[in-house]
Amino acid sequence: MARRRVTMADLATAAGVSKPTVSRALNGHPDVGAETRERILRLAEEIGYVPSMSAQALRTGRFKMLGLLVPNIAWDWMPDVIRGVTEEADRRGYAILLQPMDASAKTEADFVERVLPVLPVDGLVLVIPPGLVERIAELHAGGLKVVAIDDRVERPQFPSVETTDRESVRRVTEHLIATGRRRIAFASSDDTRNLRLRRDGYRDALAAAGLPETVLMTSDLDHRALAAEVARRADEFDAVVTAFDDLAFTVLAALRDAGRRVPEDVAVTGFDDVPAARLTHPALTTVRAPFYELGAAAVHMLIQAVEGEAIPDRVVLPAEPVVRESSRPGDVHPLNGE
Repeated sequence: MARRRVTMADLATAAGVSKPTVSRALNGHPDVGAETRERILRLAEEIGYVPSMSAQALRTGRFKMLGLLVPNIAWDWMPDVIRGVTEEADRRGYAILLQPMDASAKTEADFVERVLPVLPVDGLVLVIPPGLVERIAELHAGGLKVVAIDDRVERPQFPSVETTDRESVRRVTEHLIATGRRRIAFASSDDTRNLRLRRDGYRDALAAAGLPETVLMTSDLDHRALAAEVARRADEFDAVVTAFDDLAFTVLAALRDAGRRVPEDVAVTGFDDVPAARLTHPALTTVRAPFYELGAAAVHMLIQAVEGEAIPDRVVLPAEPVVRESSRPGDVHPLNGE
């Protein structure tokens, strides 16, 4: 038999007070004494009382629930984003409703038009599916509180948090130049805004050093063909800056299969610093993106907006290069190493 839900009336009876007193105690009203409040809170935990979300929303105008919309929870860095979101929300007394999305336009449209309007949330944190930007912007203009964690699309028409893609790749490319590399290629796929910024950072460093550039691109989600091209053309360059760690892993494997030594013949760098970056052979030089901090910052901004505070249009958190064996000849390590 299903257990009956514990009500506010049950809690009031257990505490020997009225329902209004319980309500005021749970909501922190100053007219309830500290001893009474503590006793009610203790009893609520003991008997398993959970406030009704709908009743709370009617009373306060808020659900104390935030939506988290993500296009792919299987990405290696997504758990850190989700952890940052949930831990900051919990610290502020909010719950998180996670909504994964697939890549289909129909699913995106159905979500915006049919699901999102009835979700019991006070606001939305999202890693932007590019096809949803305009629809989310329309909802934001209509009053929905939104903060984006992303830099893959052009500036959205709502607040966002992002990281230093261009600056960080410039720095890691400068590291390669400082270690004596002079023929440095850039490899990437998916020509999204964040990857263009990373390519620009690579170009900034080469232009400042007076060095030529070699850009290798693919639109194929399977990185093996691009990695094979890198290995086939490895005589043309002595380092490869890849736009993200997953591509760097594939490039490392292709170079190894082609008999090329890393970093002796070709240095390799990535971007993201997913956990596997420490486990490759050699360990991968990369850029550590602040995924946990991005999630926490987005929730902090969103709760400020929900609670009526002004928030900035854009917050930028730094990503830091991490030098490991895939680019480090001998003891040369001008950046933060591990």
